[in-house]
Amino acid sequence: MIQILVTALFALGCFLVVVSLPLQSAGSALRRIGITLIVIPLAGCLCFGALKEAIRQQGLNFDISDGVSLILGVAVLSVIAYVILKVRRRASTPGQPKRIAMKRPYSHQRRGGDVISFIREQLDRDE
Repeated sequence: MIQILVTALFALGCFLVVVSLPLQSAGSALRRIGITLIVIPLAGCLCFGALKEAIRQQGLNFDISDGVSLILGVAVLSVIAYVILKVRRRASTPGQPKRIAMKRPYSHQRRGGDVISFIREQLDRDE
């Protein structure tokens, strides 16, 4: 029964991601839900697979704390990685990005009425 549920969640997640791709930005919420439905069964399989492997290695003398400590270790490492990424992102954005700071405002006044002067103005503005 659980195997059917895991397979159905994974398949539904893949379907939602594929359906949301042609929708571009309008399908971003649908894509997020689909990715979540893909990750949930994979995370469950990882945790229970680690617990099953720990039981198999210990035989009948299995102490449940070994499997639980393995799962908690993975959870703690993922939280630490998340915190490091958040701190790094906040430290790397000093304010306005360099490209935006270099941009000049666009004036709607034209120098001349011909096409060549318009192109020249556009090229001067983009430098």
